[in-house]
Amino acid sequence: MQDSTPTNYSNLSKSSKNTDKSELLMQASLEVFLEKGFHPTRIEDIIARAKVGKGTFYLYYK
Repeated sequence: MQDSTPTNYSNLSKSSKNTDKSELLMQASLEVFLEKGFHPTRIEDIIARAKVGKGTFYLYYK
């Protein structure tokens, strides 16, 4: 079960924020892949689940 308390990013270092976003994207990707399968999954599905912008996705996955 995940903690439902929102993360306070203002108290995190930049590297912690980057790690958190990377982990967030990985978790969202895994969830969407398990629901839809690999090939039907679109980037839009992952970023919607992770609640990040498309630019953030491409920043981590060039």
